[in-house]
Amino acid sequence: ELTKLLDDERVDIAVSWACDVPAQIESRILRTEPLMAVLPESHWLCARPRIQLADLAPDRFIAFAADEHAEMYQTLVAACGEAGFTPSVKFEVNKSSGLVSLVASGLGVALVPSSARFLKIAGATYRPLEGCNVDVQLMIAWRSAERSPAVLRAVRIIRELVSNFVVPFAGAPMFGATGEMREVPPGFMAERDFIRRDRKSTRLNSSHTDIS
Repeated sequence: ELTKLLDDERVDIAVSWACDVPAQIESRILRTEPLMAVLPESHWLCARPRIQLADLAPDRFIAFAADEHAEMYQTLVAACGEAGFTPSVKFEVNKSSGLVSLVASGLGVALVPSSARFLKIAGATYRPLEGCNVDVQLMIAWRSAERSPAVLRAVRIIRELVSNFVVPFAGAPMFGATGEMREVPPGFMAERDFIRRDRKSTRLNSSHTDIS
């Protein structure tokens, strides 16, 4: 989807979890995040401050949809494989909020990037994973042939902002790399956002927030 949106010039910049891109697409890694477990608050492992992923082997998993978020689905499979089991995936969703909401409803457990813990959804509990060596990377991508000064400047600004901040999901406080709270830059994006070209301006177009 990311490559098609850029190729079709429906967007000029895409920010998404890292995936393979063709030669006509330029990309850079913005940040790397460890995985966390999301559990229903009634789950027996919530009594522990940290958990082993192998302890979730008997559980049903809720995953990001394999067709829309192949990189995240493969990350789940890789992490569980490293822990010695194949996850039993019962539900697939496209949105982080939907995934966490299903967990909160008691329909299963999930693995998410650590920034998802800023999604405050009642009934969901986040726990760090001990010994998990699989992480996820957030990347920014744009067309290699891009020459628009506005688009290239936007790429630079986003990379600079992310290098100075650990970016949570929309509507959450922002914390610096050392854990101190910092102000969220006005209109800054989260999770997956796209910058569209406008003849008069470059606009950040997202399901969460817009910058004009």
